[in-house]
Amino acid sequence: GYIMLRDINTLNSGARYMWAYLTIAFLLQVALHFLEIYWASEEFILIQKLIHNMLYAVQTVFLTFGMLAFFIKLFQKEHKFIRYFSDASYWIYLIHFPIVIGLQISFMNSWVPGVLRLWFVLIVTTILVFVTYHLFIRFTFIVSILHGPREKKRFPINFVRV
Repeated sequence: GYIMLRDINTLNSGARYMWAYLTIAFLLQVALHFLEIYWASEEFILIQKLIHNMLYAVQTVFLTFGMLAFFIKLFQKEHKFIRYFSDASYWIYLIHFPIVIGLQISFMNSWVPGVLRLWFVLIVTTILVFVTYHLFIRFTFIVSILHGPREKKRFPINFVRV
């Protein structure tokens, strides 16, 4: 992480090895799965725990580098639609929790089945966070506080304001 922070080209050059990283991570995960099945019948001894944890650490590193490389390749060009969601993400993070809690409290003693409650809370929260972002946050001084000013030409969706 430190090396990547100092030189972003390190991350870009690693994108060439994306499939190697992901393949190694997958093979390590399969090996770990079979090791856990094999060792499940007996009690872990210290060396087994050490090997198990080291393999998991190596697998996590390869999976992390592989997924970083995957998304670097996938998003080399800016996509306006994805940029909109990226810009909205911090606002969504800040505001979604009170909305979810409020909706859950309102359904606390409801006759509505749990699965329907889940979907209702999910859909209503998603609609509310994006509507509030679009109408009250985007292109205002608040967005400058959250992550810097945004130019109006980047707006990908044409909503009709009522």
